Amino acid sequence: MLDTSPTHTHSRFEYLWQDSEAFKKPTKMPAPEYIEHLMAWVQANVDNESMFPSRIGVPFPKTFAALIRNMFKRLYRVYAHIYCHHYPVIIELGLEPHLNTSFKHYVLFIDEHGLANGSKDFWGPLGDLVESMLRSD
Repeated sequence: MLDTSPTHTHSRFEYLWQDSEAFKKPTKMPAPEYIEHLMAWVQANVDNESMFPSRIGVPFPKTFAALIRNMFKRLYRVYAHIYCHHYPVIIELGLEPHLNTSFKHYVLFIDEHGLANGSKDFWGPLGDLVESMLRSD
């Protein structure tokens, strides 16, 4: 499924990539490129022993909570892109139960651990869907 979107957008939302390495300023890019940078950034952080210590007794850094919130916010944007730009294909392939279940687990995890900081803006274009998921069991 080739995404020809010029940038990673959802209706009135536009997500720009920025990191502390190659993209020091917010940068427009096609969604597949944004997602590729995102996955590499997440993996690099997970593999970083100073951010995600794997040994017992080694403390997590003070910036850990902020990193996790940012990580989950950025990963949410992939779900938003799929729902806003590719949902008809997901339905055609009969994959909507899988996507919806995966997204609901994601939403419940974020809600349970307060990663959205109570901000309605966190959910952007999927706010109504998220609200319905949080109201249902």
